[in-house]
Amino acid sequence: MAEEPSIIQHPSGFLWGAAVRSAARHRFKISMRCESAFKERLKVGLQVNKVGLYEFTERKTEAQSNVEKLVTAMINAQIAKDPKIDILDEWTIFHAYMTRNYVPDFGPSARKAHGRARFASRRPT
Repeated sequence: MAEEPSIIQHPSGFLWGAAVRSAARHRFKISMRCESAFKERLKVGLQVNKVGLYEFTERKTEAQSNVEKLVTAMINAQIAKDPKIDILDEWTIFHAYMTRNYVPDFGPSARKAHGRARFASRRPT
């Protein structure tokens, strides 16, 4: 009998941890303003799109991968602006969303179209 994965009780905290580890792997830090904005976006996104604990636990690897992609885009934006600075600021979040066309797509319409929520970041078609 296959063992069920343990339920992640705090999805936004799990994703925040993934973001911090991703930035650290690239030797970047995250400013307090960026931390606050990032955490709020995670929390609101999960709440608004009603992503449940079981659904999140099943798809945590996909969600983590997309957070890491977002952090990489933020790092690239900071390097392009000033390669000497190793701290991500709040503007990098918005810059990554605007230039990379990140579309949060895990809402009810995505469930209807795909049978479940999607954590994927994608370019509009």
